[in-house]
Amino acid sequence: MAICVRSHVFDSMGRPVAIEDFDGEFSRDAYIHGLVELEVDGVKLLDRDMTDTIDALWSFFVAALEDLERNDEALLSYPERPYTVRIRSMSGGRILIRVGGVDVPRSAVVARAEFLSELRRGAIEFFRGVLRTSPKEEWSYRRDLTRAVQLAAC
Repeated sequence: MAICVRSHVFDSMGRPVAIEDFDGEFSRDAYIHGLVELEVDGVKLLDRDMTDTIDALWSFFVAALEDLERNDEALLSYPERPYTVRIRSMSGGRILIRVGGVDVPRSAVVARAEFLSELRRGAIEFFRGVLRTSPKEEWSYRRDLTRAVQLAAC
């Protein structure tokens, strides 16, 4: 099963730039837009048209992963857009991911461990990239990175 998670941030010209290549400054007050791409076995669950405030979106993803570990299901709503991501545990170590708020609802069933690992990796990669260029007083990014790393350690 192939799962791919990528984060892109829009630069000052409105072009998507991979988080590892972004050199702009992050701030919770800046409302930096970007997108998270999520593809499972060739099915694009989250695509480049699903833009939003990227730092808040990744914070919501981390919270959803925490919910999934506690409750075997999670619902994530995009901060500023009508998109939703519902994740539910199934038997056999699998999870069902459903994306709503799009023209045609999207879904996939994937191995739980692999999905969680890839999403955690994406969160860690994103927040490490953010912290490279964030002002020191932006403690919430360090908090979110710590939460993502703790999830990865479970």
